[in-house]
Amino acid sequence: FPYLQDGKPRYFIGRKTDHTADGLAGKYIKQKRMNGAIQEPIYGADTVLAGEPLIITEGITDAIIAHQAGYPCISPVTIRFKQDRVGDMVELCGKASELYLIMDNEDNDAGLKGAVDTGLTLARAGLEPYLCTIPRAEGEEKVDLNDFIRAGGVPAELFPDAVYVEDHPLAEERVREQISAAARQIRRDEVQKRTKHARRRGGKQPQGLLPDIGAVKQMLPPITYFTGGEGLLVHPVYGSKSGGNLSVDGRRDMWYCFHKGNEGGGDVLKWIAVYELELISEGEDLRGEAFVKTVRYVEEKYGEKGK
Repeated sequence: FPYLQDGKPRYFIGRKTDHTADGLAGKYIKQKRMNGAIQEPIYGADTVLAGEPLIITEGITDAIIAHQAGYPCISPVTIRFKQDRVGDMVELCGKASELYLIMDNEDNDAGLKGAVDTGLTLARAGLEPYLCTIPRAEGEEKVDLNDFIRAGGVPAELFPDAVYVEDHPLAEERVREQISAAARQIRRDEVQKRTKHARRRGGKQPQGLLPDIGAVKQMLPPITYFTGGEGLLVHPVYGSKSGGNLSVDGRRDMWYCFHKGNEGGGDVLKWIAVYELELISEGEDLRGEAFVKTVRYVEEKYGEKGK
């Protein structure tokens, strides 16, 4: 299957069939070159028309049959777009008048979860995506857009009953799962940081006496003071084309940044070290001279002297 850009094939993907020789792992095989894989474009990008409705669907053959039926359609060729293509996806979708996600309707809800995740990303970018449900007969394990159109179905007939993504029952559950995943990452980072610190005990310590760290943290505003809210947010420093590049756990006063090339997180003290003082990056530990400077800054700005 060729991916067209400006009317010319720029990439190819092959799909396994019943006649494919043994030994091919997986359902699809993608184009490669000598020094590694070529970056995969977004399938169907050439079909997007400014001011017209746009379908986002799961499989490449689903997108192809949508094109044949006369609908602009893009596809991640899986259940969701890769993180490094989200910005391109949002840009394409921003040209459309309406956005309709039509993923596989199956027992395990994998396609639906992917559609909700994609829809939430688009909603955070200021767009209005709607989820369509393909009718599935009782006893059927799965039905996709390809099945629906080949059986005489018309995609536009699904549009009136589409549900705005944030109103879908699964949306709140997916947000909770995403926040929990980010919180687990924060905890893993904290464990790794403490392990490294324990291994370094006995080494050179910062000069000068420091106040009790617990007392210092009592001086600090909550993390939501700096981030403007909690949950999955647009990063106040980096911004976001795709939305949701900052996770904030208000209960634990922790944060985690998903900004490409700047991943990492921690507590309020580290937020100040990273974004107010620019002493360390998101992925670095707050220790040594950077730690001392941050504590002194907090005392000056948020302690008795700063009141």
